[in-house]
Amino acid sequence: MEVRTFREHVPVGPESARAARETPVVAQPWSLADGSVPFQLLEQSVRHELIESPRHYPDADLVEVSHVVAWLEPIGGYGIRALAITDRAAARELQHPRVHAEEHWLQNDKMRIEVDGAGGVSVLALATGESITQLVGFEDLGDAGDLYTFSPIQPEVRKLTFLGAELLHRGPLRGEIAISYLMDVPASSSRAGRNTSVERHALTVTLTLDAGSAFLRIGVRGRNASRDHRLRVKFASGVRAGEVYADAAFGAVLRKPIIVSPEAMLAETPPATAPLARYLTISSVVRGVTFFSDGLAEYEVSSEGDFLVTLVRGVGELSRNDLPERPGHAGWPVETAQAQSLGNFEAQFAILLHGPRDQETVSEIERVASDVLLPVSGRTLRPALAIPTEVAALTLEGDGLAFSTCKESQDGAWTVLRCVNLLERDVSGRWRTDTVIHEARAARLDETPAEEIRVIDGAVEFVAKRRSVVTILIR
Repeated sequence: MEVRTFREHVPVGPESARAARETPVVAQPWSLADGSVPFQLLEQSVRHELIESPRHYPDADLVEVSHVVAWLEPIGGYGIRALAITDRAAARELQHPRVHAEEHWLQNDKMRIEVDGAGGVSVLALATGESITQLVGFEDLGDAGDLYTFSPIQPEVRKLTFLGAELLHRGPLRGEIAISYLMDVPASSSRAGRNTSVERHALTVTLTLDAGSAFLRIGVRGRNASRDHRLRVKFASGVRAGEVYADAAFGAVLRKPIIVSPEAMLAETPPATAPLARYLTISSVVRGVTFFSDGLAEYEVSSEGDFLVTLVRGVGELSRNDLPERPGHAGWPVETAQAQSLGNFEAQFAILLHGPRDQETVSEIERVASDVLLPVSGRTLRPALAIPTEVAALTLEGDGLAFSTCKESQDGAWTVLRCVNLLERDVSGRWRTDTVIHEARAARLDETPAEEIRVIDGAVEFVAKRRSVVTILIR
């Protein structure tokens, strides 16, 4: 959440260069909703802000910007809740589990995270005692391939030099530790092998744990200075020989390695990697782990149960004809210098420890995916003359139902509501909105209206068949 408070007016327009500056306002302590909303300050800065005017020069102010995390009661989908920025009042004491943190550990009521003296990260689920050691690692391979096909060049680099850990936030709402490593990566690679000269890569891993949260956020950032290689982050799952379920357009699907005949291998070697959407679950009959990723698109699960995600892949050719994995060209042979991916990179992940994949954990994973990738955020509306009323917006009810779509129909006559049943059984569901629904109809994926659906007490009730996609039109 970003809170902006006034510090000083800045003159703009004609003669503004010679206008007298006002005396800055001394920064005053403030609270949210008269102290009823607990928050934790993360960082502060001072910057300029413009408030545009339709008939005059914009109003320019110097404002103090405070980035905070706050404890809020649940807000409905597409909902809006306004909080007044008021004079300092005694903040309500946090009634919920806190985060405790020291230089090398974080803990809330569900998880404990530790960083050892060598930079290794371990995670413990307090309720079950399940744990993962050496959670985070990195690996780098040379790549003599092209934009179509990965072609590995040995040796693989995994060695990290641990530089230290720093406690950034110590709670009570958020605890965060930053871990610094160095990794020496060959400067380049070719079909003949990897270069003997190296580029030193600084890597930073941030571990973030929030109050009441069942998942751990993991941030990775660095700067790529090498060419023709693939750098991946490796997360241990602690689950060997588990089934792999990957998120897809209409729910998670079981992923198995691609196995082809020797004859087919001559045409092209199947990749060990696969496309990654929001999350991936590795599960056995006794335990499971789900990893969430915010945008990176390629993963691999090793035979040891490690989850690897490509951070950087640098290549210099669109297509090459000397690859052992694929005979001949796959495209036009042209240089692609910018595909070396030189420069800064950053990625965000999260990990959730849970039981074996069943109907209960499938629903939990979907809820956590929204918390990880679409957290509630807030910004300051300084021109507001009054506190806006709360907007309840949209609610989807039903175990195992995942929100998919809320949009205007192609013909503009309806609002389209779509959800997916993630479970292997029929589920009764209900849509609720903050507007009056006069008509509701079932529809196909292409929005062709079908039978009418009754609206009961302002809600649209339906039954979703197992693993089905349900589309409803309302107006």
